[in-house]
Amino acid sequence: NLSKFNLKSIPSEIGKFKNLQILELQDNQIQDIPEEIGMLENLQYLYLQENKIRVIPSVIGNLKKLIQLDLRANEIRQLPNEIGNLVWLQELDLRYNQLTRLNPSLAKLRSLQALRLANNNLVEIPQEFQQLDSLRLLDISQNAALDFRRTLTNLANIPNLRSLEMRSQNIKVIPSEFAPLADLEDLDLSGNPLDENQRKKAKMMLPRVNINF
Repeated sequence: NLSKFNLKSIPSEIGKFKNLQILELQDNQIQDIPEEIGMLENLQYLYLQENKIRVIPSVIGNLKKLIQLDLRANEIRQLPNEIGNLVWLQELDLRYNQLTRLNPSLAKLRSLQALRLANNNLVEIPQEFQQLDSLRLLDISQNAALDFRRTLTNLANIPNLRSLEMRSQNIKVIPSEFAPLADLEDLDLSGNPLDENQRKKAKMMLPRVNINF
């Protein structure tokens, strides 16, 4: 655990810890991830949240045993193709970054159960996400530029999605694209300017879904 050490960089010697399983580097001043981190092939949990990271190196794809990756509250604009190599990853947190588009290779994360993307600049969710057949929770809140009608269409075919968070998306009207999401258990629409008629419409369209307004 090297969190809150005011670190500005990760020493290249980190690559020597071949058997390391948990690495906590959150809440520092780290800007760059060294290539040597790709040598930690037994790493299962990597916490890099609340730093100043802009680029995720392609060597991240070497960490094939990762179960949880937390990258929230950085300055990340894009993800490398190699992110799709993390075949055992179950949780990925990318909230509070500067992502505008998502790499379609994320669709290869067939073990992924929770994906948090709130507070970015996303314009769409790739159609390829329909391949995420283990995904149960998706948070796409507070992405002001998101085409949410098209997004809903793409989300409808994620087979095991049970919790969808769309807080503060400036949704004023409940469109028909919500109807195919009837298998959801929880839908968070809080912070959206929906009047009482639209709320009733949502409840009629999704009678078995717990909707939070």
